[in-house]
Amino acid sequence: MIRQFFRLLLITCAVPLIFAKNAYSGENNALWFKETDIKIPGHAIAAELHNGVKIVILPTVHRNSGISARVRVAAGVAHDFNEQLIAQVISRQVTKDTPWTGRAQLTQTTFSLDLNYEQRNTLEQSLKLIKEKLKAPYKSEAKNNQPAKVLDNQAGEFKDTFYVPSHTTIIITGGEKKNEQLALLKRIFSDWSSDVKPSLEHSVNLELDQYKRQIVITDTGISLSTLSNLQEPEDSKLQRREKLMSLLATKLLAKRIANELEPEQTQLKLTVENEILFNGELLSQIKLENLSETLDKTVLKSQVERELKEIYAQGFTLSEYHTVVKETRAQLYEHTQIGGNINYTKEQADRIVRAINQGTVYSTPSYDLDLFNFHVAHMDEIDISETFRTIWPENLNEFVYYNSAKN
Repeated sequence: MIRQFFRLLLITCAVPLIFAKNAYSGENNALWFKETDIKIPGHAIAAELHNGVKIVILPTVHRNSGISARVRVAAGVAHDFNEQLIAQVISRQVTKDTPWTGRAQLTQTTFSLDLNYEQRNTLEQSLKLIKEKLKAPYKSEAKNNQPAKVLDNQAGEFKDTFYVPSHTTIIITGGEKKNEQLALLKRIFSDWSSDVKPSLEHSVNLELDQYKRQIVITDTGISLSTLSNLQEPEDSKLQRREKLMSLLATKLLAKRIANELEPEQTQLKLTVENEILFNGELLSQIKLENLSETLDKTVLKSQVERELKEIYAQGFTLSEYHTVVKETRAQLYEHTQIGGNINYTKEQADRIVRAINQGTVYSTPSYDLDLFNFHVAHMDEIDISETFRTIWPENLNEFVYYNSAKN
């Protein structure tokens, strides 16, 4: 009943600041997500070339902004079955002697280039260079070392299989002339051909052990994580409400733990992550780093257990809820253009890559802020307390305790 109510509310509520101009552009024929009640900005372009290369262009409103480019290859560390770090090796080889940087992640490899306003005229040459590096055969670096030769053979097969047009997406953010940028990308990447069929037939054998370790304690830090299932399988306003409630609940737990450690832990670094994994589960994670090496880890574990039990028994207070909402709102505001974000163009390129990798809709930071304000206006500390009990276990007996000093 509650879920149906919110679905109706989100569809019918006439709140202008949330439902801003986000209609699809007629050029968007290569969208990577299923259509829901969230749309990409109408000024964006998503297109696919005849060879399978996908293109996403997001212009900026600032005349003197820089330009950021990302090249995403839909293959990463998880596609390397022999655990030879092949994805990283190829990433380094592709970026060698170029202005690009590369990063091999679990299910993708991303090549990045950020140009300021004065450097924008070098974009074309940089794109041509990365295209040639992507399509070039893997260059063997093995000499007479047999294991190295085996690695090179595997790396060559990996690149031939995955570094192909149909697995590649080019993202450009910044600049004003999106049609000129689209023409440029067509001119550069249209002649890239490959005999490999456009599919990722290699099944990815991903282990979830690193996520199932719900508490990891090391000499200088602690990490707590939990996996939960989302009721809304597709990216939508309702799913984002679910994610938001999980984020707020996890942030409140993190603040409780951090307060237990202060004032002794003056160098404490606290981060909270909330993301959907490749298997559709939501990972909620707390990381506390730079802990004093003299901190008793047994005491730390007991403190975490005590906070979990107390939250289960009493929930969060209204004051706690208002505090975390205020902090989260401020963080979202900082990422908007009106918030003075000097890295706006770079961050939007990375946001698009992340959205493609997760199969979610790209939305602007200002849209996210408006949606956040709408959702928190229709929830309270009781809702967050209930969410907490749903996603986090009550005690550490359900955690896997791991001490890096002993393993």
